[in-house]
Amino acid sequence: MTDIVERMKATACPDNTGCMSIRMCVCDVVGDAVDEIERLRLTVMNLCVANGKLEDERDDLHEEVRRLRVEAGYD
Repeated sequence: MTDIVERMKATACPDNTGCMSIRMCVCDVVGDAVDEIERLRLTVMNLCVANGKLEDERDDLHEEVRRLRVEAGYD
C-alpha cells in the first residue's frame, strides 16, 4: 500500500503560493488515490465477510456448548 496521503501532501501547493502550483502530475496522484481507495474498500469488504464468518462460527460453538451442557445435565 502506498502512502497516498503523504504523496498528496507533497504535491499540494506550498503555503502562500496560490492555487495549481504543483510539483507532480495531478492525474498520477488521483490515479494512485483511486487505486488506494479500491484496495481499502476490498480490504474492508473482506474484513466484514471474515467477521461475519467468525460470528457464525461463534454462534455455532455457543450452541454446541449449550447442547453439551444439556447432555451433561448442567442445564
